Amino acid sequence: MRAFVGQITRHNVTYNAIVQLDLDAALERAKAADEALARGEVWGPMHGVPVTVKDTYATRGLRTTAGDPTLVNHIPQEDAVAVALLRRSGAIVLAKTNAATLAMDMQTTNALFGTTNNPWNVNLAQRSPEDATVTPLRERTPAPASMVGLRLAYMDELGGVPVSREVADALLRVVETLRAAGATVEKAQPKDFSYQRTWETWGELVAMQGGYGALQSRASHGAPVCAGFCREHSPSAQDPRPHFCGRLHAGADGTGHPDQCA
Repeated sequence: MRAFVGQITRHNVTYNAIVQLDLDAALERAKAADEALARGEVWGPMHGVPVTVKDTYATRGLRTTAGDPTLVNHIPQEDAVAVALLRRSGAIVLAKTNAATLAMDMQTTNALFGTTNNPWNVNLAQRSPEDATVTPLRERTPAPASMVGLRLAYMDELGGVPVSREVADALLRVVETLRAAGATVEKAQPKDFSYQRTWETWGELVAMQGGYGALQSRASHGAPVCAGFCREHSPSAQDPRPHFCGRLHAGADGTGHPDQCA
């Protein structure tokens, strides 16, 4: 456990990946794990293994903010299901890691803790795990010839807002690789697909796993989640593209303009 803490102490100042340590509780739990093993007891397949939990997941008694300043004092009373399962398997929660605000942006940055730097190049931001489009950025092995006859579709924009040039270029490289392997790949999206409803649903799921319920309060507020893109709350003046803000629209009928958030 102390070895992990030493690595965090040494490197987190550079990468800003860890936003909160639960050191005392983790050390106490690690001691208990050692004592249990000495008695021949095994808690589970992850007995005594230190783990970090993303700051969008509720952790009992440990602050969970999802990078949102309005949740700076939020301390859940229960663990998220994923966290409870980790603990049940014997894992020890050592720390919380940074996240995009409310898990609704494509890079790991927020107003509370700042930006998590890319470990391969600290001048670049670390992509958030929520950003499915980041997957092609990693090197891939050539696709097998068995892809002949396979039909695939992809998009390089979200509800009319384009992804970054880096992601778009990476997508094209993957498309070219798949086509070279015999697949038919076209740019397309499902008919009548609702980005608005998709992000409302995503926001509700994030709020549920975080235990803060802010996005679930739309019924009592009479206003839907601002699941559209919001220029007002863009995290950077240098990036004029709209960003997801996760706040509530002023209009109760759901027609509020995405540039106007309460």
